[in-house]
Amino acid sequence: MHEVFRYFKLFFNVSWDRCNLDELEFPLVNDYHNYELSKIILEEQIEEMVIEANVNKSLGLDGFNFSLFEFFFWGGGGVEIGCESHV
Repeated sequence: MHEVFRYFKLFFNVSWDRCNLDELEFPLVNDYHNYELSKIILEEQIEEMVIEANVNKSLGLDGFNFSLFEFFFWGGGGVEIGCESHV
């Protein structure tokens, strides 16, 4: 058991130069883009986007596609948006 502790102690006591981001420039969001990104999304816009989308395409890493959203919005699954309940 002592050898295991000694191995990890030696392994994690090694020092190295840390990477930094000092010389990188990150793009900033201008006022117009900030306004556009901060606008309230209306339920009608979500509905239009879901209807027009390819139902078999997953937009995120979770693997959920638009078939799931169509079921909950129009298939009787029921979904809550804000304080309203839509069934």
